[in-house]
Amino acid sequence: MSVSSKLDNFSALMDSLKGVVSRHREEKYVRVLKEHGVDIVEGRARVLSRGKVEVGGEVIEGGAILVATGSSPYVPDIDGLDSVPYLTNLNLFSLEELPEKLVIIGGGYVGVEMAQAFRRLGSEVVLIHRRRRPLSSEDEDVSGEVEAFLSDEGVEVVKGAFPVAVRGKDRDVEVILDGDRKVEGSHILFATGRVGNTAGLGLEEIGVQMRGRGFVVANGRMETGVANVYAAGDVKGRPMYVYTAAREGKVAALNALTGAGMKIDYRAVPFVIFTHPQVAGVGPTEEQLRRLRIPYERAVLPAEDVPVEGVVPGNRGFVKVLRDMEGKVLSIRAVMRNAGEVVMVVALSISRGLKVEELTDLFFPYLTYNEGVRLAALSFDRDVRDMSCCAG
Repeated sequence: MSVSSKLDNFSALMDSLKGVVSRHREEKYVRVLKEHGVDIVEGRARVLSRGKVEVGGEVIEGGAILVATGSSPYVPDIDGLDSVPYLTNLNLFSLEELPEKLVIIGGGYVGVEMAQAFRRLGSEVVLIHRRRRPLSSEDEDVSGEVEAFLSDEGVEVVKGAFPVAVRGKDRDVEVILDGDRKVEGSHILFATGRVGNTAGLGLEEIGVQMRGRGFVVANGRMETGVANVYAAGDVKGRPMYVYTAAREGKVAALNALTGAGMKIDYRAVPFVIFTHPQVAGVGPTEEQLRRLRIPYERAVLPAEDVPVEGVVPGNRGFVKVLRDMEGKVLSIRAVMRNAGEVVMVVALSISRGLKVEELTDLFFPYLTYNEGVRLAALSFDRDVRDMSCCAG
């Protein structure tokens, strides 16, 4: 699929997106806090001790502290960047005009999502990734499929390259890559990871351990190792999802206030990458299992063999299920339309220690994307193309 036309009213689209974000922020956060009687003190905080926080000259005391300051975009130190305008996820959606040519640095989740989105809106897009393939944290079959559909849509993918300098001015920028290669564009977007929002908080002074780019070290109970100091959300580092942050906040609050001793098990945390087709999964990759020397078996079902995909033209991708040598479900990766809707049944299977045959014995409604999970699981022992509809 190639994209040749440009969106007529980009500004209206951005205004609509900002309206959705503003409405959700008010309805799901600000209003909820007020209705539950939570006092909001605005300002930059600094932790003075295990039970004291200073905000704007006011000292607030409590029995416990929960650090939930989130994360910010990480932008590498590149020559010339201080004089060239650039985008991150913080200001990308404040654009009023569609970029003529968007150069994206970083081939992770955000990079591939934005590459496809802006290409479909009508921008020329160049995606630059320092590793040999985008989505390099995933297995090669997944990242290869993503690279293929991005390229088919006209995204130029530059692999194994990293910017060493930038030059230019607004709407006329040049990215100089290692090896003396150059890429020109109208806008630069950095999608190069995150940094924990902990600078100036005073956490290290009270003994809280940090790692990487300013992330707080905390265990499954959200404890930092300093009594009565907890951390939750992106400030802890991966996984960085809104649903894991919400669960972590709940666990931290209950442990701090009631001594519940709750602990989060991260073995079955699903993810979705909102490209089209989507990419979704839960559990380890094949590469991770090989690194840990854990033997496994795999079954791969082409998306075209999922009946509902056969009804709608233009299918591509696959469903892959991994199991251990005892037959227990280890993980799934799905690259197809609505892939995000199929992973929860596998997440539940992993968390409950189910075997593949227990998964295939469940009833899966015909002509749903979830049916692809059952068919992929059945593929361990048979060719599903030789089966009648819904059999097995």
